[in-house]
Amino acid sequence: MTDLRNLMREAAEALPIEQHTPAGHAWRDGERRRVRARVASGIAALAAVAAGTAVTLNVLPAGGPERVATPPSTFSEALPSTPPGVFPVDRAPEIEAGLPRIPSVLPDRVVLGAATKLSADPTPRAVLLLQRQSIGSPVHVLGEDGRLRVIDGIGAADTADSEGNETVALGSASLSPDGTMAALPLRDGVAVAELTTGTVRRFAVPGANERVAWLPQAAGLLIEREERSVTLDLASGNVRDMPFGGFAAVQGSVEGITRIASAQDRPGTTLSSWSAAGERLSEHAVPLKEVTTEGKVLLSGGNRGMGSRRGDLVALTVRADRALWPGKGEAEVVVVVDATSGSIIRALVIPWDEGATTRCGIGSCPVKGWLDRENVLVESTTYGAGEPVVRLLAWNVRSGGLSLVTELPGRAVVSVGEIAR
Repeated sequence: MTDLRNLMREAAEALPIEQHTPAGHAWRDGERRRVRARVASGIAALAAVAAGTAVTLNVLPAGGPERVATPPSTFSEALPSTPPGVFPVDRAPEIEAGLPRIPSVLPDRVVLGAATKLSADPTPRAVLLLQRQSIGSPVHVLGEDGRLRVIDGIGAADTADSEGNETVALGSASLSPDGTMAALPLRDGVAVAELTTGTVRRFAVPGANERVAWLPQAAGLLIEREERSVTLDLASGNVRDMPFGGFAAVQGSVEGITRIASAQDRPGTTLSSWSAAGERLSEHAVPLKEVTTEGKVLLSGGNRGMGSRRGDLVALTVRADRALWPGKGEAEVVVVVDATSGSIIRALVIPWDEGATTRCGIGSCPVKGWLDRENVLVESTTYGAGEPVVRLLAWNVRSGGLSLVTELPGRAVVSVGEIAR
């Protein structure tokens, strides 16, 4: 683990964290809720209730330091510059176009243009998968050579949730960690495209398969569903029921399955690790009660974001709670959690409404992975007079700095691979 001694630098305004809407509906709801009232700025204090005790958090002007109480971290490296039991909160700037660029293998702007068929032009490694948010759209593959392909031989690349609502198949974790395979949940099945050969394998998996996450070493898939999730072994085709359902998987787990979820029948949120056989290996409470009314988070299903793990850090986007932030409007918040203890390490606030533009909406600023061990990838969508502008941002969890990686096509779902230069 790299040196994290400067992790607690440059805090800004904080917002508490709440829940997303459930499976498959998040992006549709977001499209209907773009226009938000302008909100007044400035608030002196914030009160949260934790374990029956009121805790007052002092909010300083933007750019000033803030510390939010949380249980001490058991992070693998000590943070000597940070008082025990606190974490900093950063605020995304209103104007993203002026952000400094951070190097990556992606071009400054990704455009969906002419593309060859994958079966005739396979790629050694993909760095990005893209699919328009319209039923029947093809899945595009951006190879490390900078050229676009289309996955052919798959038919309609879409799926449906348990209520029959159709959505595109591509999700945040569809691209395998090594960039050689793409997994797509379909109606009563899963398709896996071998990007190095252009061949497509289909597996029968009865049920409403909504999204996938790769198991370690790309040996299989976790297929998430509303009622009960399953795992698929790619070598044998065997399907195994898991003792959980819903949409809480974290991509990038190096051993087994990582989930961050809130129980509906009891308070609190937990981060848990599971074996591919469905055995719970560990569980830690995540102290979201410090920054949200209910202390819960519910990640959306379908093609929206999910948590992403790199080493001992888990990053995910959750919805802010206006009840604890009167007059501040709505926002999305990216939080980084220590997987070994459940402690919150740092948070990034992305307000929805600022100036003449509306940003994010429900589920529209999801985590998309990690650029490297320090930078979380966040997709940010800004709505104005014309077409939405989608940017892939890198948030540094050491310094709190925000950088621009690339611009992405509007109204499209992306799955990001290893893009560090």
